[in-house]
Amino acid sequence: MKRYLAIESLMCILLAVCLLSATAMANENNAVMIAKEILDTTDVQGGIVVHLGCGDGTLTAALHANDRYTIHGLEADPAKVAEARSYIRKQGVYGTVSVERHSGSSLPYSENLVNLVVVQDAGKVRMDEIMRVLAPGGVVCVWRRGKWDKAVKAWPGNIDQWTHFLHDASNNAVAEDTVIGPPRSLQWVAPPLWLRSHETPSGIQASVTAAGRLFYFFDEGLIGITDERLPDRWSLVCRDAFNGRLLWKRPLGSWGWRQWNLERYQGKDWTTMRSARTDVPNANQRCIVADGDRLYTTLSYRVPMSILDAATGKTITTVEATRGTSEILVSNGIVVAYAEQEPEAAARRRGAKNETKATLVAVSGRTQKVLWNKQIGQIRPLLLAIDKGRIVYLSGRDLVALDLMDGNNLWKIQPKQASPKTLVTVSDTIVMQGGKSVSAYDAADGRLLWQKTVPPIGGGEGDDLFVIDGLVWRGMLSVDEEGKPMRKSPHALVIGWDLRSGCEKKRILVKNLRSPEHHHRCYRNKATVRYLISSYEGAEFLDFKADNHSQNNWLRGACRYGMMPANGMLYVPPDQCFCQPGAKFLGFAAVMAGRNNASEVVADQQRLEKGPAYGAVTDTQSDSVGNWPTYRHDSARSGATSASIASNVAVDWKITLGGRLTAPVAAEGRLFVAETNEHTLNVLDMATGKTLWQFIADGRIDSPPTIYRGMVLFGSKDGRVYCLRASDGRLVWRFLAAPDDRRIACFDQVESAWPVHGSVLVDNGTAYFTAGRSTYLDGGIRVYGLEPATGKILHKGLLEGPHRNVNKDRDLAFFTLGANSDVLVSEGGYLYMRQKKMTPELKEVEIDVLSSKGAQDVGMHVFSTAGLLDGSWYNRTFWMYSKRWPGFQLANQAPKTGQLLVVGDEKTYAVRAFYRRNVHSLMFFPGREGYMLFADYNTNEPQIVGEAGSRKPLKWLPQSDFSRARGNEMRKLESEAFGLDKMIGYTRAEPPAWKNWLDVRIRAMVKAGEILFVAGPPDVLDSKDPFAAFEARRGARLVVVSAADGKKLSETPLESPPIFDGMIAAGGCLFASLEDGSIISLAAK
Repeated sequence: MKRYLAIESLMCILLAVCLLSATAMANENNAVMIAKEILDTTDVQGGIVVHLGCGDGTLTAALHANDRYTIHGLEADPAKVAEARSYIRKQGVYGTVSVERHSGSSLPYSENLVNLVVVQDAGKVRMDEIMRVLAPGGVVCVWRRGKWDKAVKAWPGNIDQWTHFLHDASNNAVAEDTVIGPPRSLQWVAPPLWLRSHETPSGIQASVTAAGRLFYFFDEGLIGITDERLPDRWSLVCRDAFNGRLLWKRPLGSWGWRQWNLERYQGKDWTTMRSARTDVPNANQRCIVADGDRLYTTLSYRVPMSILDAATGKTITTVEATRGTSEILVSNGIVVAYAEQEPEAAARRRGAKNETKATLVAVSGRTQKVLWNKQIGQIRPLLLAIDKGRIVYLSGRDLVALDLMDGNNLWKIQPKQASPKTLVTVSDTIVMQGGKSVSAYDAADGRLLWQKTVPPIGGGEGDDLFVIDGLVWRGMLSVDEEGKPMRKSPHALVIGWDLRSGCEKKRILVKNLRSPEHHHRCYRNKATVRYLISSYEGAEFLDFKADNHSQNNWLRGACRYGMMPANGMLYVPPDQCFCQPGAKFLGFAAVMAGRNNASEVVADQQRLEKGPAYGAVTDTQSDSVGNWPTYRHDSARSGATSASIASNVAVDWKITLGGRLTAPVAAEGRLFVAETNEHTLNVLDMATGKTLWQFIADGRIDSPPTIYRGMVLFGSKDGRVYCLRASDGRLVWRFLAAPDDRRIACFDQVESAWPVHGSVLVDNGTAYFTAGRSTYLDGGIRVYGLEPATGKILHKGLLEGPHRNVNKDRDLAFFTLGANSDVLVSEGGYLYMRQKKMTPELKEVEIDVLSSKGAQDVGMHVFSTAGLLDGSWYNRTFWMYSKRWPGFQLANQAPKTGQLLVVGDEKTYAVRAFYRRNVHSLMFFPGREGYMLFADYNTNEPQIVGEAGSRKPLKWLPQSDFSRARGNEMRKLESEAFGLDKMIGYTRAEPPAWKNWLDVRIRAMVKAGEILFVAGPPDVLDSKDPFAAFEARRGARLVVVSAADGKKLSETPLESPPIFDGMIAAGGCLFASLEDGSIISLAAK
């Protein structure tokens, strides 16, 4: 197996002293020159850089040579940390470049994470510790004897790359990787949280990895809205494979459904279509191949193959002889492109036959010269492979072998197997399978070795074929407890046959491994030499060599592509599915098996760090109704205040802070708002917008702080909670909520594996917060309750798993009982984290599951199935104010649900965007009907037809029934839905108190007194610039309506839309954080 080898030997020692003089570092120009020398010497062209002993930050900032780098500086001296932060902020790059205090012997990073460590002062850190955190191929750079010395971390022999869609040119989708195992830990996560849609072709295609880089095609179109008028936005993306850092991307030309299936979509009623997510030609997955420092791809659909520099994405050359390329394979430095060309229109007019011309073209990867070009018959997708210098393919009924070097025919036969789905060639053997037949041939002469009839396997795994340690394995077969095949079953059987003889050598039956209530995912399974990784419902690991089987329904790959095991990790792209709401992990994730070298958990008595203001806070905070002291006003996250605001307002002041802001909070004449990516909390004078003080945390701040009795409490992505004195921003205390100080990568920055949301919940005098991302990862989510004034631990809890014990129990399809982290909510004497319910003492309350789709009556509270901070508006997610956790059910027909809502004493106010649907998904068509703003009485609970006590549902939306996309068959509103799949979902039996249609995309909403304020961009769609309104190029409007009856009272233009849920009412004014990085005050005219 080809490995990416380190080219430098390791250094033996580090100089534990300052190795750059203060004089050299004081000069900014010198720093730029030194940074260039370091980057040139190490040839690190992007990724995460750690600057150890970073001093005043001048070199730290200079190392950020372009947008491909994230720089994390570590410095022992607190004064130098402050100096470095000030300098970097002035350069306008803080966040992407950040600095924090560090004086220990251990580096605060996950292993294999960092691309470059620049050592200015090593302090107590030893070389072996630096090598631990370096990614394979990563570099440590030390100033020594007048020059920069480097050492490169070698590529481990126990992990593997994945250079083609099916691993390599042989089509054997098996990673020679012994590190990958059942996922229990997160290495990195990257955007987006969701793919664009379930109703358009899947938005991740052709992902591969080589030399520490990850490549894929990605549709960056608008998430959640499925509309023919909104074009695809496909790009070729490159990320670092070990930390997910975006290295480069470049837009594709013509790529999407308009190129491969125009007639299916153009001019059609999209509410009557279904399953468009699977409309991806198989050959698309073969249009990217990575080989060391080269990337072979097509930059539009069916165009000539281009050769790119893998590090920069720049085109080296385009091979015109490969015009019409649909599949690419690389073996031994030779690139083979399969191309199809149809006769041009002019030729057809001259009477040319409408026949597709198919060719194989071989190109030298290094010289880019065409080695040979051969016209052949058409090859069915994925039935082309290379091994040991032989190209093997199936064309029509002919199985053909060519010499890789010159294209000459080696042999040709007509196998009995007429329609195989998969062809693999390894170890001088060709194996084909499809339907009920598996056959093997000698690759030297085409001679049949064996053939057998097998039970059919349905779904995406029906195409699976793996060769591992000389045995041939198909996908998993559903069987009963005795091992007899059946159509669906939780029990899985795999059989291994000898590659050359076909004799059965091994049989493995695993009970309760899968969830047969649903279907196998619409993509192939993958394997390593240890595990078959099935995707019936999630990522089921079947252990070939022991009993470490595992069911992981909380993971889901992208339709048609799936997941990828490589580099010691399982790469899980974002997906478009609705299953496991609230528990399925979101984003593009790289997950790992449990860590063998996990650091020790920090003792509770060592978690608290006291600051200079400890014990010196004066409680000056009143209980004035004019305050908005926490996220969404109160611990119930209502988004409403009893304080009144004038119905006719105008912009009073506007201050630009820059970057992405949180929503503000306000108390005692001060406005608090965080620059999320800059790790910075700003405190402004409410009357003027003047900055009073700033505080920089050690990580992102994703939501606003809580102001409590003269203290400012907030969490950070560094895994800590901070308490500041509200009067001047001095640190009172900070608390390490993470089990230990270990950083991973998240959205191109360094974060704790256990981040804390910015918004701390203060309820009955206790400050509550969570640390973690998922109950399934890194030991689960820690929950704490502290005494605000002192940081003393009052309560603590743990939300973990559940990790099912295969062979004893299993998860059902559609839902799991785990959860992702979210901002905490308090109502009715309990704490809530989405569907998780806890007592004030942080004991989890067990909740009965009411249906096979995961419905639970958890208790009345505000929640979002996507998470309260997720502003994606993915169309299969929603907010709800209810006692019912809906599980795997839609709720667009229900009361008190929508894309955003606020809760008053008597009514809930919500915005409905997705009021149309097809079989699987809710839909919205911009610039037509607008957005529905409506109110429901809080007693009007959602219901679902078929559950005991449900009543006849009420028709109240423009579309009540939906097409099943099967002729004229319709699904009626009154159809039974409780515990059933793809039904209407939750409905209402009582009408709304009122409803109103607005031509505003309502992204922020506040109730103040008896007035409702809503704001957002206009609901327009310009055919020349269809994304303009969605991307803040058409301004915005603030609309004021009566909370009593929904009647419009006034309207105010805004220069920029508010951020999602980014508006508050305090001190007689409105305040809003805007998309352009500014914050505004709106006061009575």
